[in-house]
Amino acid sequence: APQLPERAVLVAGALMGAGDVIAQQLVERRGLHGHHGPRTLKMMTIGFCFVGPVVGGWYRILDQLIPGTTKVVAVKKMVLDQ
Repeated sequence: APQLPERAVLVAGALMGAGDVIAQQLVERRGLHGHHGPRTLKMMTIGFCFVGPVVGGWYRILDQLIPGTTKVVAVKKMVLDQ
């Protein structure tokens, strides 16, 4: 199974692609024939190549700055992430 950086890249790309599909279909109501595939592909590429690596790196830094898995540690990481 992919570790954190690879997983962050895959999840970011998939979520950004899914978000674009939802935007085009439910918000913009384009329908399947009006769906703009290249736009979805571009959003996925941004997720895979930029957002995923940046977020994955940031979470690695947070884990080094605040080690642990308790609820207090989670709240500290959440505060730093804001």
